[in-house]
Amino acid sequence: MQVLIRPCVEDNLDVDHHLRRAVEAYDARDYKAAARIFLTLSAEGDLTSQVYLAMMYHNGHGVAQNDLEATNWFWAAALQENPEAQYQMAVRSTVGQGTEVDFAAAAEWFRMAARQGHTEAQVELGIVYRMGRGVARDHVEALKWLILSADGDGDTAEPQNERVTRARDELKSRMSEAQIREVETRLRDWHKTWPLSWLDRTA
Repeated sequence: MQVLIRPCVEDNLDVDHHLRRAVEAYDARDYKAAARIFLTLSAEGDLTSQVYLAMMYHNGHGVAQNDLEATNWFWAAALQENPEAQYQMAVRSTVGQGTEVDFAAAAEWFRMAARQGHTEAQVELGIVYRMGRGVARDHVEALKWLILSADGDGDTAEPQNERVTRARDELKSRMSEAQIREVETRLRDWHKTWPLSWLDRTA
């Protein structure tokens, strides 16, 4: 899981100091010390701390493993437009982990993260549209997102790349020339309005 560290834009240098201490403790696997700091900062609304804390509840690092608490903190960070948290909320809404199964909500969380360039969310959104899970089935939109996922930062694991290639090729084989042209039109429209990354928008 990728954690996006928010830029230090607050005037409160004390928050940044404690955040650095928490991250250092986490990286050193002193999870209990990290959890104490992240809990305090998360309650104050610090986005980076909320993502770390959600991960720690998910994995049981420094705190008792708790899917409900993990989901609550992912949700708090997702509302602050963190794409990784939005992606995690989508996954959890899909499988009912710490929340009810809700395919429509999952699709919307995937869409939010995908629009910010989250590669895995783009893949999953393509699959969602291909299957019609929580949205109307739309092979044109599905292929668009699967193609966009290939334009990501290259962090996607090789098995995932193979999965995307297979899904993309299968879709293309079923689509008409008119549908392929519509995909190309949507891709051109997308690139005209390509959103800034989360880090760029908060810098």
